[in-house]
Amino acid sequence: MQNNVNSAESAEEARRRAKKDKQLIKKFEKEKERMRKQLALEDEYADPIKEFLPPEEEENDDLRMKAIQALREWVLQQPHFVNCRTGA
Repeated sequence: MQNNVNSAESAEEARRRAKKDKQLIKKFEKEKERMRKQLALEDEYADPIKEFLPPEEEENDDLRMKAIQALREWVLQQPHFVNCRTGA
């Protein structure tokens, strides 16, 4: 008889937890949708600003090697850098 009571109590507790979990999930989904809408509004205002920005340079191997070489040359010109490793 005691087992049946414990089993019924644990089943009721499981139902309560499941209901609470469903409520939390629903609340989370509403918040996620609200944030998604907010981000969409921010994107609308961000696009016109991009028209005035200079185009971004895409990184490629040639540009990367030139930047590394310029950095190495700059490091060599700095007297306070002693034994600075600039190799791979």
